[in-house]
Amino acid sequence: MLKNAMRKFEQDINAGMKGESIGAAHGEWVTLPISDSLKQDEYNGIIQGRIRIYIYAWARWREAENDLDFCNWMQAPARPEEIEHPIWHLCVE
Repeated sequence: MLKNAMRKFEQDINAGMKGESIGAAHGEWVTLPISDSLKQDEYNGIIQGRIRIYIYAWARWREAENDLDFCNWMQAPARPEEIEHPIWHLCVE
């Protein structure tokens, strides 16, 4: 995922795109509704444990020594209504 993120970053920079400015001790958080954006077969696959959702985040700050790089995956819900309150796990390498 890091390789894909770096490739997208390079494409965005070459296209003249600029990143979001986020100051020290500030953050950006967005809650995305899961079930509203899924097709029925995708929804069924998640509920049945055949499809897994991953969230990957990568960020770079000008003066930081290291980048932010993390991945989470969503546990299949025990009941369909639990899809709106998912349980997330860290990805392992």
